[in-house]
Amino acid sequence: MPVRIEIADGPFAGNCYQLNEGECLTVGRTSKSQCVLSHDNYLSGLHFQIDLSARGCVLRDANSSNGTFVNDQRVTAEVELRDGDRVIAGQTRFLVRTGDAVAPKSRTTLVMRPQDDTMISGRSPAMALEAPLRQAVDHLLRPGGSVLYGLVDAAADASLSVILAAAHQHQTLGPDAEAAPVLVNIGAQQALLPDLVHAAWGRGRMVCLTSNHPFESVRRHLRSFFLARTEDGRVFRFRLQDPRILQPFLTGGSPAEITHLFGPVDSYRMEDPRDSSKLVEFTVTPTGLKQNIVLLASAAAAHT
Repeated sequence: MPVRIEIADGPFAGNCYQLNEGECLTVGRTSKSQCVLSHDNYLSGLHFQIDLSARGCVLRDANSSNGTFVNDQRVTAEVELRDGDRVIAGQTRFLVRTGDAVAPKSRTTLVMRPQDDTMISGRSPAMALEAPLRQAVDHLLRPGGSVLYGLVDAAADASLSVILAAAHQHQTLGPDAEAAPVLVNIGAQQALLPDLVHAAWGRGRMVCLTSNHPFESVRRHLRSFFLARTEDGRVFRFRLQDPRILQPFLTGGSPAEITHLFGPVDSYRMEDPRDSSKLVEFTVTPTGLKQNIVLLASAAAAHT
């Protein structure tokens, strides 16, 4: 029974390779591999291998630097792949299809090399973000006199953990690394932001904020909100890193709640959870909460 491996995102999204029984596929960043994704700087030269035999379809990590993940679980030896499994290597996601989902005798051989392999800030031209996401990065990095931080839901996506592993300054808000979001100093390492935006935007997995205060002061402030209590005393995790949670709280909170949430924070910047083609920035002024909406498709700004 054939198996199809499809690239799920990035510049080669939709490309696929079909394996028939007795065949194998190697994936990596250099010509050591059959499927060469030279744009992904987080891949090893030979990152992982998939073998299809009569016994099944098996993935093996090739001792890669950043690991291979199947359904968000790191592969330590080998794992049998099934229909619908999600594979993450570097910053690239793959989808596994088997059985009736695979058209017989259809096959695409992948050699994904950019025409120009010159690396710019750790990213090749082939990995350039789509225009709306480039605008998001530009707006997030725009000068404002404050340091840019990111609050990232790394527990929800293994590729975000891989990106954060390269950050000079990052730390979870709580002791439970599998649930707590990660605060990262983007201002000290701006080259991280395009990778974070590419992996998190439109998925509700990152909120950015600006502050003139040191990293540990900002972390201590945000940590005080991570574990919150209801009026009847029940403890719950307040998902500050999720725009779908934070934006309604900001727009519906009382003046005292808003002031408390901002504290040392100058602004919160995030995707609009209802429309990821919009970036929303919240600041506090003497007259109250101010919301600035940036239409990424046209780069036009509307104030509310």
